[in-house]
Amino acid sequence: MKLLMKTALCGLVAGGMMSIAAAAQAQDKITWRMQTIAAPNTSEYDDLAKAFADRVNELSEGKLEIKVFGSGVLAGELEAGTAVGRGVFEVWHSYMQLYASKDKVFRSANEWPVNADRLQAAMWYDQGGAKIYRDALVDDNLYHLGVTPVSGEHIWSNVPLRSVEDLKGLKIRSGGVASRSFALLGAAPVSMSGGDVYQGLQRGVVDAAEWTTLTVNYGFGLHEVSKYVITPSYSGGATYDWIVNLEAWNSLPDHLKNIVNAALAEVGMSYWMKVKAEEQVTFQKLRDAGIEIIEWSADDMRKLEEARMKVVAEIYTEDAPEYAAVLKDHFRFIESLGYDVPDQYLK
Repeated sequence: MKLLMKTALCGLVAGGMMSIAAAAQAQDKITWRMQTIAAPNTSEYDDLAKAFADRVNELSEGKLEIKVFGSGVLAGELEAGTAVGRGVFEVWHSYMQLYASKDKVFRSANEWPVNADRLQAAMWYDQGGAKIYRDALVDDNLYHLGVTPVSGEHIWSNVPLRSVEDLKGLKIRSGGVASRSFALLGAAPVSMSGGDVYQGLQRGVVDAAEWTTLTVNYGFGLHEVSKYVITPSYSGGATYDWIVNLEAWNSLPDHLKNIVNAALAEVGMSYWMKVKAEEQVTFQKLRDAGIEIIEWSADDMRKLEEARMKVVAEIYTEDAPEYAAVLKDHFRFIESLGYDVPDQYLK
């Protein structure tokens, strides 16, 4: 009888210790939720957003778990930044120009007017841009974690656009800086959600469209409803942004902060190299599908870039001195990379 009681007591003690250990382990685990602008089953979602979350979980040995949700699931993309600041969820992977209505510093943050270098925005961020962005977000309880290079966008068309002159009268789905610059060159921009681009081209609602990157557009099947793709990219050198709730970031132990930073740097560069490799493969797939790749001349690209510079330097800065200062810093940086920036944009 005594032996049975002793055995039972030991079992209770052991069970209690295991419960305490399990509880302590559960308390040590941190769970964050992240919304990405990418849709599930795209390379942006699987190879970037989800890969980042998985790498954080792996490196932290499960101490920090990031659950990933697609675009619009937790909040509309225009409201997502505010939602993160309020703690509705902890991480937002998107484009900060979608936050420009809240903070004009980010106006055209992801649409640099010229493509001096495919990594120009990432380099600018590393060379001082990070502080500008982080300082701007402190009062909104947000922390700008970092950036990831984005492959450039191209025009997909059912009309053979041999030069910039052929934009005149063109019905083109576009937005932001692209839309305004195409309008300056005589096009007729059409506002249309990304999800409607396929049908818009298919039904002839628009003659052409610019939306997202080459490989993502191919994944959405735009080659099935287009005849031409214009190259080079008119919007290269931009980035994705990664935003974290400031309180959540500050409460994170230093070793987990290091893990998050390391995971983002590793996965971001891996994704960039993968996309660059896939881009050339995609061009060949387009040729095989009967798509004609039209290459604009340097003179044509300069005309388009001049229109884009005019949009950001004259229209986007009218009521935004905060953005004007950042833009001037952008111009100085691309000049340092060897691009010929007109003097009026450097003064």
